[in-house]
Amino acid sequence: MIQSRSGGAIVTALRGISETLEARKDLRRELRTMLSGAVFTSYVVIVMGVGSLLVLNVISPGVLDRMTRELVGQAALATAFTLYALGFFLVRRATRIDV
Repeated sequence: MIQSRSGGAIVTALRGISETLEARKDLRRELRTMLSGAVFTSYVVIVMGVGSLLVLNVISPGVLDRMTRELVGQAALATAFTLYALGFFLVRRATRIDV
């Protein structure tokens, strides 16, 4: 009855909707694959920040202890943390695409 009221085109319309939804799903999958490198980079930025602090402490033992005691060192650590976090969020924001 519904098909006869719509002129017999309901099957064609539903098929078109199904193909469109399938194409969107494939496009999402392709985009996620292409952007996975950039998403990985955002995590590498965070690891680089923590890793650089650990390397700094290995090269010069006790430097982190001295940095956390001094106001200038605390400001430097806070600035570094803020910049690494900002880099993480900017990379994540740049790779967010709505399909």
